[in-house]
Amino acid sequence: MFFTIIFTLAPTCILIQPNGNTLEAFGTDAEIRYTELSQKEEHTDWYFFRRFKMQLYDTKRSIGQSTMLTDETGKELHALTVYSLSIKYMKDNFYDSLNSITSENLRTSDICWVLTVPDIWNEPAKQFMIMSAREAGIEIEHLSIASEPEAATTYCLFTESNHHDPRTSHISTFRTGERYLVCDIGGDTVYITVHKVTLDMKLKQIEAVNGGEWLVTKAHEEFEKYIDTLAGCHVMQASKNKHMDEYIELMNTFDLKRKTFTKSTDAEKIRFIVPCAIRTLVEQMTGQKLQQQVQRSIYGKTTYVTGDKLVCSESDLSALFDEPITSIIRQLNPIVSKYVDDPINHIIMTGGFSESLLLQDALREAFPTIKVTVPIDANEAVLGGAVILGHNDFQIISRVA
Repeated sequence: MFFTIIFTLAPTCILIQPNGNTLEAFGTDAEIRYTELSQKEEHTDWYFFRRFKMQLYDTKRSIGQSTMLTDETGKELHALTVYSLSIKYMKDNFYDSLNSITSENLRTSDICWVLTVPDIWNEPAKQFMIMSAREAGIEIEHLSIASEPEAATTYCLFTESNHHDPRTSHISTFRTGERYLVCDIGGDTVYITVHKVTLDMKLKQIEAVNGGEWLVTKAHEEFEKYIDTLAGCHVMQASKNKHMDEYIELMNTFDLKRKTFTKSTDAEKIRFIVPCAIRTLVEQMTGQKLQQQVQRSIYGKTTYVTGDKLVCSESDLSALFDEPITSIIRQLNPIVSKYVDDPINHIIMTGGFSESLLLQDALREAFPTIKVTVPIDANEAVLGGAVILGHNDFQIISRVA
């Protein structure tokens, strides 16, 4: 069976009204609406959560109705409220979209809902997601929970690589008995699984490793430190507190540009427009203009300000990823070495950060005998795999407990 799947991924953002129980917006709409509130200085009582998924993993206590999450400005709200409102938004949005294209009345029993969760979540966290889905109005008998690595792997079976490097391979050409490693690198976490293709062209999972939260989260942290170093003050936190719209604008620009960073030895320059409010904050906090602060920073010889633009060295920005990329390779090394006699033939990269040229080049350099494959729409592999699993849960015949 073949599937044609079209998706649009939204950022994991939710905006909740000051009463603490009413959804205002989700995804990009939440960012835009919160930006509007921030510009009017009316945002302080609203709850704005970004990348909140891993807070369930980070919590050291049991997860339940009393578990709290912290929003971008430090305010707390019940996790059950945040998750159930998020799921309800997606459920309602689905029904609205469906009603706009068909007049047919679907029964709730006609729909199978699939929620994907990180493998590193424990059983209480997974049960919490089921509780959140119930609160959102989803009937539990029509709900399935799938691990994100499993969904990403399933998606890979139905796609082909669009990367033209001669060392890559179409996933559809994998042969019986071959072993391959899936490295799913999303916005918050890294998952590594090893599979073997069986005689009937299904999958047998032979290893699963939870890589933890490395790349994008760490890259954001390093970029914020980089800007603070240039400014000579903690301007990024101040921007969050006073001008969240400007902070979001700068971080979104970073997310767009980071995919193209390379280790080029050429003196390439990357340009960022620094929002006016951030430049003003620097001047208020240091008594100096941003341009003067940059000149006296450790990056003064490679970075400068012209007008409203910050002109950065690509090598300086690429260096922000050294630690997280090294961490991934360090995690992959013992796994690859374990299968010397029956080697891993392919590394499949999925998730949003798999599109990073820095990471792709680093993996090919570290594992020169293994073909590295980036599927079409790698950023949507988990979502696509969830849809496929909802139709057909048979591809992975055994899993590592």
